[in-house]
Amino acid sequence: MAKAWDDQYGGIFYGFAPDGTICDSDKYFWVQAESLAAAALLGARTGETQYWDWYERIWSYSWEHFVDHQYGAWFRILTRNNHRYSDERARLARSTITPWAPATRCSTLFKG
Repeated sequence: MAKAWDDQYGGIFYGFAPDGTICDSDKYFWVQAESLAAAALLGARTGETQYWDWYERIWSYSWEHFVDHQYGAWFRILTRNNHRYSDERARLARSTITPWAPATRCSTLFKG
């Protein structure tokens, strides 16, 4: 997360070049959602607070910028400074990667 997290605008960058520089600074919903699930799983399995801190940071960012509080779902893609390219939202019919996938993975936390 040292390179992935955008310290200026928040959120996780989408892509890295082989030399480690950011080559795609957009923010994709599924990257935030999958990282949120990974942080929760790592926090639960290791007990290390750093993962729960990341969970809170990613969730707060996603709630503020990605979640459509009026109609539900998550907006698909944001610019680096968190502007939407469009009002398109993530839908089950458009992708197999949805905010529900990480939620399902998080449910493993409760199964032990």
